[in-house]
This record gives sequence, C-alpha cells and structure tokens, in this order.
Amino acid sequence: MKILKINKNSILIELEVMPQSMTDTVRDAFSRVGKRAQAECEITCFAGHGGVLIFAKQKPLSCAVYRFDSFENMIGGAQEILHTCMSPTTLIYFENAYFLILSDEMESLTEFGNAVESPDEISAYLHEYGTVLCRDNAIEKLTAIFH
Repeated sequence: MKILKINKNSILIELEVMPQSMTDTVRDAFSRVGKRAQAECEITCFAGHGGVLIFAKQKPLSCAVYRFDSFENMIGGAQEILHTCMSPTTLIYFENAYFLILSDEMESLTEFGNAVESPDEISAYLHEYGTVLCRDNAIEKLTAIFH
C-alpha cells in the first residue's frame, strides 16, 4: 500500500490489487498518516491494469474532543500542545473526567487522554450537561497557572 496524503481530510491510496474491504483499507491508511478515520467517508475507486487507486474524503470535523481521567494528565496534555495549538480551547468537567474541546485534532494529546468518537455531538452534550471550567483559551490559562 502506497499512501499519498492530500490534506488533513482526504487521502489517496495506491494498491496493486482491489482490497477485500474498502472501509478497512481507508481506515488503515488514515491511521498510518496519524489521522482517525471518521465513520462516514466518501470513497472513489479507480481500477486499471496497473493497480487500484482509492480516493477517500471525509467531512471535516468542526471540533475535536479529548477525555482526560485525571487533572494531572489534562495539564500534561495542555503543556504538550501549548505552542502548537492556535485555536480556541474549552475545558469542561463531566462525570469525573475532564474534556478538552479544540477546533483541530492534536495527535500528541493521545499520550495523555483519549480522543472521543462523534466529537460534534459530544461537544454539544458536554456544553449542556457539563461544567465549563474555562472557555475559549483553556490551554493558555492552564499552562500559565500550572507551569
């Protein structure tokens, strides 16, 4: 499998033969370039004598949500992305866990917490039922206080 990453939401995969499962192949390809494949992807396949090209495009997420089991892990994650995260961040506490909501995925956060499936829906739920601890600039405030 040869992977050519087009941008953060699409990928081009070159294969010698048609795969058994397009979905598994696309999921594996996104994983190899450090991205989590969404449940729904638009997949286009071009088969020829020289092999198979698969183009997969997923709808961009409006946010990413990470769950941290402890305050210490959440602070560690915040310190890790302080200089690379330029988007607004919100911190919410809900059911004994901390949730960090960002507009972009930050793979380095997975060392400290877990990316949440269906982030758009979870974000709306957390805003309604969770306790907002810091809105818009959570990373900057947390790292300034707990450096």
